[in-house]
Formats: sequence, structure tokens, C-alpha cells
Amino acid sequence: MGLTQQDLGEALGLEGRIAQSRISRYEIELHTPDLKTAYELAEVLGVSLSALVAESDRLGQIIELIRKLSDDEQEALAKRLRQLTKPKRPRRPKTEG
Repeated sequence: MGLTQQDLGEALGLEGRIAQSRISRYEIELHTPDLKTAYELAEVLGVSLSALVAESDRLGQIIELIRKLSDDEQEALAKRLRQLTKPKRPRRPKTEG
């Protein structure tokens, strides 16, 4: 997106050096934004709150892609994911006889 920490902080209504400092603290996890601020961050960055707080960038990207699917497509994907993550039953060895 090309925003600096300063730009992002100012978009949240922070001023001066506080803007850059606060965003820096969020990025290095010295400070955690409250829910309202996290929602505003997501809005400024053009992502969902779910994607913003995802465990990894990859998971965040996947969440954003899923959000673009229709309800039916999301349900089909959920069904397929349940199939893929279903525990596999061990195969019984073939008996010779």
C-alpha cells in the first residue's frame, strides 16, 4: 500500500511523533491496539480485521481471498477443507491367503 508508519498513524488521527511511534510499537508488538483501533487500522489498510490479526501473512491472504467468494463458494470450500483435514484412518495391511 506504500504507507509509512507516520502516514498510518496520522490516518488514525494521531499527531506528530506519536503517530510513527505508536505504529512502530504495534508492529514490534510492544503495544497492542484496542479493538476500535484495530478495526480502524484494518479499514485504513483495506483488509478485514480477521486478516489483520491472522497468525501469519499467508493466513491473512487466504482469509481475504475467502471473503471474495460467494456464500455458496465459501460453503463448498469449507466442505473441501473439512475433507482435507479429516483424520486419516490407518490402512490395514493386506493379508495373504
